[in-house]
Amino acid sequence: MTETDQEGDASEPEPEPATDPESTTGSTEIDPDSLQAMAPKEFRNTVAGAYEDRGYSVERKSSGKIDLLASNDSETVAIDVRSYGSGNKVSSPAVKEALADGMDVGADRAAIVTSSSFTGPAEEQASDRSVDLVDARKLSSWLA
Repeated sequence: MTETDQEGDASEPEPEPATDPESTTGSTEIDPDSLQAMAPKEFRNTVAGAYEDRGYSVERKSSGKIDLLASNDSETVAIDVRSYGSGNKVSSPAVKEALADGMDVGADRAAIVTSSSFTGPAEEQASDRSVDLVDARKLSSWLA
């Protein structure tokens, strides 16, 4: 999936952050509200940094349905990054899409990382499949 902002428009180019996006790491504590305030590209770079801090090598995808591809010695995870406001939850169709898109790129599993949260049906569907759901609170704990 292509990352979208609160209005759902992913076609506008994002201004480059003042710091090097490749060096984003989880060394600074970030609260969930701060994640929602990030521009979509900044949020994607933060997610990439969080996976790198967890021991993955991360490839940033510039096109296609997968935003990040994270690999370590034992697995490859296709990551769908969703930069949403607090009132915009990720729903169950996104789980199906992430799973299919992950399979298309040969990943072992898929993950959806959002700056918001997930609907109940999305959580139920993900629990039955190989899709990890990472909401703003969980991502914040990774970055602490």
